[in-house]
Amino acid sequence: MDNEWIAIIAAAMGAGGAILAQIVSASFSAARDSRRLEWEKETKEEEAKHRQAQRFLDQKRGLYARFLDLTYTIMQEVSSKLKEEGRTKKPAPLKMKVAESLDELNSLRWEIQLISPGEIGAQIELVYTYVPLSGLIYYRPDEFPLEHRESTARKGLREWRDLRLMMRADLSPNLGELEKVIGQIERKKLNPGDQSEPEEHRRIIARIDELFGPGHQ
Repeated sequence: MDNEWIAIIAAAMGAGGAILAQIVSASFSAARDSRRLEWEKETKEEEAKHRQAQRFLDQKRGLYARFLDLTYTIMQEVSSKLKEEGRTKKPAPLKMKVAESLDELNSLRWEIQLISPGEIGAQIELVYTYVPLSGLIYYRPDEFPLEHRESTARKGLREWRDLRLMMRADLSPNLGELEKVIGQIERKKLNPGDQSEPEEHRRIIARIDELFGPGHQ
């Protein structure tokens, strides 16, 4: 083979090698781009899920806070006024109009029922019941003795505090926090001092049903 053919073959082999190198490089580049696009897609999906979860958490936090604020304002004022009545022996009118808050509370409780765990929903129903109950017994001193009205007010505030603990745990990033708090509350309620429900308290609940009907909740 003369030198001319050798030169031609060498040139062809060089060109082929360059083309092969380009093909291999393009293949690696395409794979790299594909992985990058997949990573970007997954990242955007995770960011979207995070934003959605954050919006849901913010909505839940807002509903929880408003329900707690309204119910506490009513029950705390009733409790405070009852203590004042115990000192002065004269009942005083409530600044907070209980009836005016019931519509908003009713709307809040149903919204929360849709997005909260069942345990919180059940506790909300209990706290919600104490709102008209507190207002009713406050304005009926002749029918309900002061000591039993004070006892009912204290029970309502205890249930409110338990609800606050449960809501706070539900908003916690720690997994299992709500179950932990519920367990603590249940153990506390199993204390012998909290087991008995006075007959007078049951009578008051029955009276609520008479005045508002079984569906007042």
